[in-house]
Amino acid sequence: MSYKRVWKDKYKMELSRVIRGCTLAILFAMAATAHAELVCESVETTSSGKHAGVVVGNVKTVLDGNSTGALLLTVKPGKFAMALGAASLSSDAAGQGETLVVGERCLVKSVDAGENYRTTSTVSAPFWSGFVAGIPSALRPSAQYKLANGESIESIYGQLAKRHGPLLAVIGKGHFACIETSAVKLAPCYGEPIFGANKTKYFHPSSVLPDVDALFFGLMLRSAADATTGTQRVFYVNPDDRGSSAVLSHSHFATLRKPEPGISRVSVDSLADEASPYIEEVAHMLTQSVMTSGELEVYELVDVAGEE
Repeated sequence: MSYKRVWKDKYKMELSRVIRGCTLAILFAMAATAHAELVCESVETTSSGKHAGVVVGNVKTVLDGNSTGALLLTVKPGKFAMALGAASLSSDAAGQGETLVVGERCLVKSVDAGENYRTTSTVSAPFWSGFVAGIPSALRPSAQYKLANGESIESIYGQLAKRHGPLLAVIGKGHFACIETSAVKLAPCYGEPIFGANKTKYFHPSSVLPDVDALFFGLMLRSAADATTGTQRVFYVNPDDRGSSAVLSHSHFATLRKPEPGISRVSVDSLADEASPYIEEVAHMLTQSVMTSGELEVYELVDVAGEE
């Protein structure tokens, strides 16, 4: 085979790969913007009143790479109904990874390459973290919604902020056209910032999960002008977010396996059981992710109460 033919074949393969990638990106962008004027359809309002969220530690501790020593805090089980952060299932600071708390179950994406960075969990046991934020147990939602059309997470948060006020917690479960992910591969405990020049050292490359079911938990603030001392411990600007709105948010997700035949619905409560077979992987969710159908619970918060 001639050199010219080999080069030509390689060129065709590379061109085909680029075209497929561009087509996928265009389809995701169309899904995110096609129904931007539509809002979620409200199905129930509980009018439970506003309550405070809870934050243990500070997101800045994680961003600065100082989540160790006295800043690595013990979190008791049952503190949160739902929460997100960076945590370790042992007192070893080097074990901290992307975290989603569902009831008394703490799910952590491993930072151990030998474990293939898989998600592990524990139930009814303490975990260790320099930052975890969420809503307390037994809090009732202020409103519940069914998603009527495909929306980006950025669009969903913006619409909910207009309806419900400046500070919200959101629990969502449903189907996504795509989830764009971010996840640490090295614990934030080595005394250096994890973004900027160190980003490739601390993070997996951003990836896209197409056509997937997921559970997510997010905290959102209408704008920086609404910030309080408490919310400043929760929100930061992720450089991989491509959103253009003023809304600040922080969201983590867990991908879900399809239910067994005959099981039409998997409840959030059932996912808190360590024996649940449905949760697969946990990571940070970027706001350009597109949810096409599902259910949302919205919790109106007056502030975030900080705990050291």
